[in-house]
Amino acid sequence: MYGDRTLLTGIYEAMLEHSKLAPTYGYFFNYTGKFSVLERVGMTRKEAGISHYDDIIYLFNSSALHPSLSHSDKDYDMVKFLTDLWSNFASTKKPFHTNNKGEEVDVWTPLNHSQPRLFEISRTPGMIEFPLKFLKRIEFWQSLKIPD
Repeated sequence: MYGDRTLLTGIYEAMLEHSKLAPTYGYFFNYTGKFSVLERVGMTRKEAGISHYDDIIYLFNSSALHPSLSHSDKDYDMVKFLTDLWSNFASTKKPFHTNNKGEEVDVWTPLNHSQPRLFEISRTPGMIEFPLKFLKRIEFWQSLKIPD
């Protein structure tokens, strides 16, 4: 419940507002890898699913918390994919994937304020409609009209 109010609703509203000013790229991390931040707090994925912050495991070397990934590990492909997207965004202001031939592949489109879509980062990444289960929870918190 706390996460719905502070993270989910706040991030959604911030993305929509920012998208009025500049291209805004929203994503939904939906990748189940070998490691999760939940392990650090004594929970399991069965209890909570994929956690906020799990994406960071694949962007930064977190070998102090999790064993390093080998190049043959399936999760290493996610490391390469995410760091490719993020570094391309940092250098060009557009998150694209560079394929094995060195070609730029547009996989992520900016948020459309009137019809928000997200880039789902998963084993089969692609653009998706904003998940209805999240929209319902956001609408609940917005209906309370609690001042920030």
